[in-house]
Amino acid sequence: MPMEPLENLFSSSFGLGTMAEDKCGVAGCSEPAVKSYSREAVEKAGLKAADEKNKRMQLCKEHNKQYKKVTKDERKLENLGR
Repeated sequence: MPMEPLENLFSSSFGLGTMAEDKCGVAGCSEPAVKSYSREAVEKAGLKAADEKNKRMQLCKEHNKQYKKVTKDERKLENLGR
């Protein structure tokens, strides 16, 4: 019995959409998303959400870079406690 390719397992036919289909959740940006974070954390970092209802925000490459730059010290301190 032949097995299905992995691509078919994660296709949109299963309702699992890919991150590439999503757009950046920052107000005024429509670039493809590469990563998602909680909306609360992203807003703390100073980025404005386009939709206030969502619990999570997808970020494009550029906004992800900004988010990581702003939260670098916080993440470093968090990792020291491990």
